[in-house]
Amino acid sequence: MNSNINSSTESREFTDRYYLKKYYNSIYEKYIHIVFIIIFEILFYFKYISRIESDDIIHILNTFGNYLSRIGIPWTDIIDSSDKAILSSFCNGITNTMIDKNNISLENKCMGLIYILLFIWVVMTIFHYSIYKSYKLIIINIIKSQLFICIIGVFEFYFFTRIVNHYSTISNEEATCILLNDII
Repeated sequence: MNSNINSSTESREFTDRYYLKKYYNSIYEKYIHIVFIIIFEILFYFKYISRIESDDIIHILNTFGNYLSRIGIPWTDIIDSSDKAILSSFCNGITNTMIDKNNISLENKCMGLIYILLFIWVVMTIFHYSIYKSYKLIIINIIKSQLFICIIGVFEFYFFTRIVNHYSTISNEEATCILLNDII
C-alpha cells in the first residue's frame, strides 16, 4: 500500500512538472506582452498624448477666443473696466500648481505600477530559467514582445497624429451658443 501512495505521489509530481514545463513558457510570454503593453501605454500617454491634449485644448480655446472677437459682439463695451481688472487679476493669479501636483501624483502611481510589474517579471524570469535552463528562450520571448509593441506603437502614433489631432468635436458656433445659453 505504501508503494502505491509513493507511486501516486511521484506520478502526480511528474505530471505537475510536465504541465508546468509545457505551459509556463506560454504564460511567461503572455505576461511579457501584457507588461510591455502596459509600460508602453503609460509612457506613451504621459510623454506624448498628454502634451498633445494640452496643446489641442490651448489651440481650441485660442481659436474660440478669436472667433468670439470676430463675430462682432462688442465685448469691450459689455465687460466693465472694473470687471476686466478682476478678470485680469484672476487670470494672472492662476497657477497650475494643483493640476501639476495631481498629474505628477498620477504619473508616480503609474511608475510604481511599472516597477511592481517589472519586479514580478524578474521573479518570473528567474523561475523560467530554473525550469528551461535557456537564456535563448527568454530572449526570444522578449524580442517577440518588443516587435509586437513596436507594431502597436507605430499604429498608435499614426492614429493620434493623423486622426485624433484632426478630429473636431464641436464647432465655434456650437461652443458660442452653449456658452451664451449657460451665461444668459
